[in-house]
Amino acid sequence: CSKDESGFTLANDVAIDPTITRATEVDFESGDVIGLTISTAESLYADNAKMVFNGESFLAEGSLKWYEDMGVESTLTAYYPYSELKPATFSVQADQSGDGYLSSDFMMAKKEGVTPTAQAVNMTFYHKMTKIVINLTNEYNLDIEKVTLCNSLPTVTIDHEAATVAVDAESVAQDITAKEVSELKYAAIVAPQSVAMKVVVVAGGKEYTKSLIE
Repeated sequence: CSKDESGFTLANDVAIDPTITRATEVDFESGDVIGLTISTAESLYADNAKMVFNGESFLAEGSLKWYEDMGVESTLTAYYPYSELKPATFSVQADQSGDGYLSSDFMMAKKEGVTPTAQAVNMTFYHKMTKIVINLTNEYNLDIEKVTLCNSLPTVTIDHEAATVAVDAESVAQDITAKEVSELKYAAIVAPQSVAMKVVVVAGGKEYTKSLIE
């Protein structure tokens, strides 16, 4: 393998060091998986490569080596959570009272002007969904059974090249069961949108409704 003064060789693996802004968690966890695409002006070098987080960096499942021409710049785009087929759309879960809350989080990152390096490439991941926090009052100490966010469009279309999403206006609105994150505090992850929503709280066997967006 060739080697320059920085210690880079053609055998160096591509590694991603993530900086994260996440809707539901503080940081990535070991075992989390992203899809990574590397493109140059002339070619697509890697498409939807499966990269697994080891607690410090994302590394390819198997191996992903840098290309040979160290002077060629590339653009790196990545998304989370990984899908075997690069997704064109993403939908939040209708039931977010449990694991559906975490799996409704979708993030993307993009970095331009990257050349092969012996160091991990830092990429900032931005969550593309919106977290709605619902704070309740319970003056009569009722048993809160369920909190539902109604009339939310669940799906976004994904532009991987630009690392952006847009709500799919043709998707069918759905009700989302919110997650209890602490006493009298509930949260739901929704696609970014401007629609009239309402919150329905079932407490003490009765329904209470409040408009969220006028």
